[in-house]
Amino acid sequence: MIRLTSQAVIIHLFYYLCSQLIFQLSSFIFFMAFSKKDLKGLYNWTPEQETPLFEGSPSRRSFDRYNGNQVFFIITLLLERLGNPSIEQGREIEMMIINKLPFASSSELTVFNWLEKEMMAVGQ
Repeated sequence: MIRLTSQAVIIHLFYYLCSQLIFQLSSFIFFMAFSKKDLKGLYNWTPEQETPLFEGSPSRRSFDRYNGNQVFFIITLLLERLGNPSIEQGREIEMMIINKLPFASSSELTVFNWLEKEMMAVGQ
């Protein structure tokens, strides 16, 4: 029978927790691979504020397809929902917004749900 001292148990626990932290951070870093510079459309950009205007979940706020911050917000939310985000997927979502999204005024929530449905239909 192997006897572990309390010091050995603490060391093993430390290495285990470090490996879990690295796994979680690598998932987070992979998610953050899509950035504003990856957007290809021409957008209006408002100055950054101390309190971000677009955070949390999509809301009933009117969606402006020409607002770069709002388009980026919707794309990153959808990439997070898809679970396996990539720059290519982000650009595909952006192209859907530019080329396929109906021009009727709608909310962030409506746009998000429409995009999610479109991505599922494409098989993403």
